[in-house]
Amino acid sequence: MGIENRESLKDENYKGEDMTIDTNLENGPLPNRGITDCICLLVFFLFVGFYGSTVMYGFKNGRPDKLLRPVNGDGSLCGVAGLEDYPYLFFLM
Repeated sequence: MGIENRESLKDENYKGEDMTIDTNLENGPLPNRGITDCICLLVFFLFVGFYGSTVMYGFKNGRPDKLLRPVNGDGSLCGVAGLEDYPYLFFLM
């Protein structure tokens, strides 16, 4: 029986008398809490470091201008390698 099917919850004067709460949580959260996500934080930092090194490797050894420059119909990059006079891509209508 789900909580949405309880008839007592449909009463507008319902105060929750029949609901039970954990006695450990009556006065708020437990005082003896600790860090539980150290491993997740370590994995996150490893991922960020790996991602950063991959991006740096790509910029050093790749051709990022292929991502940033337009390409004409022949597959040549606009503005480089013989097309210095044509830095922008032009579409005929």
